[in-house]
Amino acid sequence: MNEDILISVIVPVYNTESFVERCIASIQNNTYSNLEIICVNDGSTDLSIKKLNELASQDRRIMIIDKENGGVSSARNYALNISSGKYVCFIDSDDWIHKDYFRVLLNAIEVSNSDVVICHHKEMTTMDHFDTNRQIKSMKIKEVSLEKINSIGYYRNSVCGRIYRRQIINDSRFPKMIQWGEDTIFNLMISSKQSVKYSIISEVMYFYYRGNSNSLVKNKSLDSALLRCKWLIENIEKFHNPDYVILLIYKDILFYRYECSFCKNYNDVLNNVNIVTKNINGLLCKCKGISAQKKILLIFFLIFPMFYRLQLIIKDRSYIKFEETIKNNYCNLEVRRWSDL
Repeated sequence: MNEDILISVIVPVYNTESFVERCIASIQNNTYSNLEIICVNDGSTDLSIKKLNELASQDRRIMIIDKENGGVSSARNYALNISSGKYVCFIDSDDWIHKDYFRVLLNAIEVSNSDVVICHHKEMTTMDHFDTNRQIKSMKIKEVSLEKINSIGYYRNSVCGRIYRRQIINDSRFPKMIQWGEDTIFNLMISSKQSVKYSIISEVMYFYYRGNSNSLVKNKSLDSALLRCKWLIENIEKFHNPDYVILLIYKDILFYRYECSFCKNYNDVLNNVNIVTKNINGLLCKCKGISAQKKILLIFFLIFPMFYRLQLIIKDRSYIKFEETIKNNYCNLEVRRWSDL
């Protein structure tokens, strides 16, 4: 493999003093070493910046940016603007990667001539260490569509666990006003500009840690999903695949309303949903790639949310346990009531 190819590794950091050293170590110790490691401290109030500076003093590949808090989108955009690698990877500061992560992804994107390559991930809820040193015996690379990727649950729509060709990113940036779900919009913006070749590999190479309540990208507000839907509706003309975007919007709205139905001010939830969805049925009717049956079902679920909940539970009984959890977490939470602008 050509070791001259530079990969820009972007790591946004916010109050992850307990995890950031493990994250950076997994990057430093990778078997592919030609890396530009850009760590953006996004106004952390703990010892994150101190630990980053200590790491940078020992490794010239690490560049530290210390900025005021602006959110994960702002941090990633800052790094994108100064990065110079042929390829770009995003890694969250409380996650970690396999020792061959960059070598495997780089080989896959070069061999397949893809624009984006996505690996399998594993969610970790404890600090138990998954075997990141296991041998990768064989690797199958499969070309897939963006729609197919998002229908396969374990590939997610995150920018983490992927390698991007810089040319395909071009001037695309993360929307600063969206603090949760910004990955989806970023990926949609990339795919809307040109024909993008996506490939997937089935190897588990990326490890998401789910035990950090302070994480910059995992700490979302209740109405963040709805804000993303609002942004997508207002910018629908920017996407070459509006049918797919409309389906994503419906999916998010339906689940948002279901999730927030356990809040004590559910009427405000309905108010916000009505503001966002007042024009969406008209957009749906114009979608030629969505069947009439699917359109009717989506509108039906929007009008009668109890049937949406019922079909969730029928498909997956674990939603019953999920409801008990969110009842306990959301019963005292209030959703901010929006004004009809």
